[in-house]
Amino acid sequence: EIIIQCIDANSRLKKPDLSILNKISNKGISTPITYVGGINSIEDASEVINLGTERICLDSSLHENISLVEKLSKKFGSQALVLSLPLTIKKSSIFHYNYKKKINKKFDDRLIEYIDDKLISELLIIDWMNEGYRNKFNFKLLDYIPFKKIPLILFGGITETKQFKKAFLKDSVSAVATGNILSYNEHNVQKIKRSINLENLRKPFFENQNLNFIINE
Repeated sequence: EIIIQCIDANSRLKKPDLSILNKISNKGISTPITYVGGINSIEDASEVINLGTERICLDSSLHENISLVEKLSKKFGSQALVLSLPLTIKKSSIFHYNYKKKINKKFDDRLIEYIDDKLISELLIIDWMNEGYRNKFNFKLLDYIPFKKIPLILFGGITETKQFKKAFLKDSVSAVATGNILSYNEHNVQKIKRSINLENLRKPFFENQNLNFIINE
């Protein structure tokens, strides 16, 4: 899969960047696409999906309009919805980062009560403090995540083969997202897949799902 993450959509456009999605759809790419950035309503999500996006991902709505999660899930189905959680650990507590307001607050336990595996397909767990760094993902984050039944996608500082293997050995992890390391060498996706050797890793406990390798752009 490919994740299109427009990190400036909320501050610059206030809406999804449809021009980017238009350019991608015109390329005839068959790889499934997940889009995140500027989705604040059912109308926004509809426009994104109508341009060929298989899944949408929410981030700032978890801080500002949590009810949108339920509305989108009912409209498009849980399989079409991913939630993004930029997290970090401070003094043995987990904190949730708001990219829009640039505020790091203690994790809101109301999210635990509101979100379950019937509303969304996966959680995108971002180690935002280590994003862009090599070999830096903090796997201790997984010990603090309160959602036990929802498959996780890990992102942020995962660049080495040993990290991919460590991630896929976790029962809760269904996928790993990566971005920058794909720019260093040609055919890096194929090289990483071969080095991971998925046949020697555990099968995920999620029914009808396979281990995935996701490109974050």
